[in-house]
Amino acid sequence: MRILIVHDDFQTTQALCTLAVREGHQCLMVKASSEIELAAADFRPDMALLNSHADAGQSRILCAELRSISVLTHCRMVAMSEDRSLESDPSPFDVVLIQPSGFDEFLDLLDLFG
Repeated sequence: MRILIVHDDFQTTQALCTLAVREGHQCLMVKASSEIELAAADFRPDMALLNSHADAGQSRILCAELRSISVLTHCRMVAMSEDRSLESDPSPFDVVLIQPSGFDEFLDLLDLFG
């Protein structure tokens, strides 16, 4: 599975990417910016993980922007956030991992989607 991680926390994102690669997945880290669309077009991910400390409103906006990118339309969207309100219905994300979550939850998710 190809995983695009959009982040604002390099250390956590690097650890997640390392775990994904060890499990046999491909991973690309992109800072939340205008680079996302170009990176997504070249990488064509199966899953996009938003690892952000942004509030729920900003995270929902970014998810909507990601879903509007043609190559991400059918991509599974996963949020990793400290904000529990992202879990409320309707959530724009397919899955929400609440931080601090262990890496085991991330590995379980890879097994489920992979």
